[in-house]
Amino acid sequence: MNVSGLAYITPVKPDHLKTFLKLENLNVTYTSDSGQDFTAVDCISFVISEGEILAILGKTGSGKSTLVRAILGTLSSNAFINPDAKIILNNIDLLHCSKTAIRAVRGKVLAAMPQNPLLALNPTMTCGAQISEVILGSKRQRKDKVLAIMQEVRLQNVEQLFKAYPHQVSLGQLQRVCLAMALATNAAIVIADEPFSSLDPLNTKILSGLFKEMSLTKGTAFLLITHDLEVTHALANRWMWIDKGQIIAERRGSIFVTKDLPPAISRVVMAFKRLKTRVEAPPVLNQDLLLTLDDITYHYDRRNVLALGGRETQYALKNVSLQVFKKEILGIVGLSGSGKSTLAKIIGGLINDYQGNRILHLDSEKSYYHQVQYIMQDAATSLPPLRSVRNIILDAYKAHHKTHRSEYEGLISRTLADVGLPDSYKEKFRYQLSGGEKQRVSLARALIIKPEILVLDESLSALDRDIQLEILELLEHLVARYSLSMILVSHDMDMIQKICNRVVYLNEGVSAFVGRTSDLPLFRMGASDIS
Repeated sequence: MNVSGLAYITPVKPDHLKTFLKLENLNVTYTSDSGQDFTAVDCISFVISEGEILAILGKTGSGKSTLVRAILGTLSSNAFINPDAKIILNNIDLLHCSKTAIRAVRGKVLAAMPQNPLLALNPTMTCGAQISEVILGSKRQRKDKVLAIMQEVRLQNVEQLFKAYPHQVSLGQLQRVCLAMALATNAAIVIADEPFSSLDPLNTKILSGLFKEMSLTKGTAFLLITHDLEVTHALANRWMWIDKGQIIAERRGSIFVTKDLPPAISRVVMAFKRLKTRVEAPPVLNQDLLLTLDDITYHYDRRNVLALGGRETQYALKNVSLQVFKKEILGIVGLSGSGKSTLAKIIGGLINDYQGNRILHLDSEKSYYHQVQYIMQDAATSLPPLRSVRNIILDAYKAHHKTHRSEYEGLISRTLADVGLPDSYKEKFRYQLSGGEKQRVSLARALIIKPEILVLDESLSALDRDIQLEILELLEHLVARYSLSMILVSHDMDMIQKICNRVVYLNEGVSAFVGRTSDLPLFRMGASDIS
């Protein structure tokens, strides 16, 4: 099987390899403010050896992130580890030694790659300065080593990148900056927490190749936290699946050819296969025009890192034109930094200082935001934490409609039912919802306004594959139920091909292609052969 250009390599695990990390009987329990205990990690034990890539999978809330925080020593103050547990890193038990010894071994042996490097890196320091912090030697020697490491992780224009700040660098490059930081410490084991979730296929392929190369040539071990079955198939020597804090399966080999999987895993694998084997979405036959973008250009000035005090104009979009038709699902794809999200924000009305024309061919008496609704990538941060689901949806409705109070409850119930949530969810709060449920609430909040166009900006990228498929099928139902048009921004080429009627491909801010997905070379690979 060949998935996203990543060739699967049959894992070989010699018995003489050195053990880098060992966990024994790890339990992590959280105590709430009301005194109730919740076990997030339950009796976890495993070993990672030299050059091994171990993937830990599991659905949202399964305990993956808590496990990582326990290893890194970053658990919150209300988390407790059982006294007989062991986390042995390079022959030192991190749970039963001094803080000095812990700092020494963690700093030299262990490195971490975050899910969102833009939030994890220091925004006031250049990329080069952050990598060189852990390198000894003169200023010139440190810089030379940083430049060499940057080249080693396939970064281009390293002199300019050395002086650039994190906000001036694309997400794909920033992940490799984080990998360069791990290389600078000569870490024996790297913990990578969802490093591919926000990357396009090209950057995923580059970063995956670097992981494989480091494991084979340097003997670096990787603990890969992910929900991506493709990456697991391509990279992992061994994988474990965590459900409700417990390991329910631990196997070697491809996750796609392993038989007798527990039901919790089979559901996700089957959802992946269903998406892969779906036929391409048919074209929309109607010509009812809803929205026209004509020569949209958006730019901003930024500091030129190569010139003291100088500034340069950075173009996010250049003369982009497109049309959106009624009951159409339009995909927007492109590499990181190509302008996808900028275009989505312009369509959604979040950016209005653009050049060009945005023409809405709809009811002129209604506001733009009544007819076009934008749904953010992270549903968790877009939902207010202190409002119930009922009030979140009601607030949106009351901003655009005037209806008698007696009709509110019925409207909210019907809208929740349309997105697949029972009436009991009215009284829930954000912290009580799973990732998929949060996204359904976000959809309900947008739908109750009765818009004509929905814009989803990478809104499905962080969801588990089975939940993602449920939401995709829900979107198709909503297009028919509400006569909606949808604009779906994603770097998931399979998803775009199977659900979108047309696609817009952006390349460095330019609309390089508009048309059927099957006519774009990126999609001509066909469905993967999954046995």
